[in-house]
Amino acid sequence: MHARLLPAVAALATLALLPLAGCAVVFGHASITDDYVVTTVHTPAGIDVDSPVGSIDVEAWNKPNVRVEVKKRATTRDALKAIVVSVQPQGTTLAIKADLGDGNGSDRKVDLIIHAPAKTNLDLRQSVGAMKIIGFAGNVKADVNVGAIRLVLPASTSAKVTASVSVGAVKSAFPLDTQRQTVGETATGTIGSGSATIGLTAETGAIEIQRE
Repeated sequence: MHARLLPAVAALATLALLPLAGCAVVFGHASITDDYVVTTVHTPAGIDVDSPVGSIDVEAWNKPNVRVEVKKRATTRDALKAIVVSVQPQGTTLAIKADLGDGNGSDRKVDLIIHAPAKTNLDLRQSVGAMKIIGFAGNVKADVNVGAIRLVLPASTSAKVTASVSVGAVKSAFPLDTQRQTVGETATGTIGSGSATIGLTAETGAIEIQRE
């Protein structure tokens, strides 16, 4: 194990990378892995995540900073080396972007585990994979092309909600107005006074909204 340190970028955060090493099994083949953790000193107003293939897990905690656990997975060392994950502040937003290089996702992926304060606004985008979002009270926007979104909300949530699946279904523990199309489903409604905005979109897959 060794340590790498990113320099401070703007006043928002100082990022410290703590890499790990290991192997796992993914895509049905033995894979090469690169795991590390990035933490911020200050709290961003929002987190923007753009990742093509893998999983995005975001969970609220009671600490003032953000912790990002990056898990790169590939079937060869060259494929692993081609994966680039950027975690950088942009104004008041922490931007997290994964680039698989020249791969199409069949031999490489990125899993992200993020902890942040509950009031942080979230904007998450993914091409293929699964998203899990737990305990946030701010604005939440999540978009996946192929995969599933599971949103777990506090009982005290106050938000206007729109959840739409082009091919698939929406399931909600909160009373939302659900409209079924031929192969898709849309659910809308207001929870509490509707002070925040929640927008969830899946082209093909499923959306589930649960209570904590």
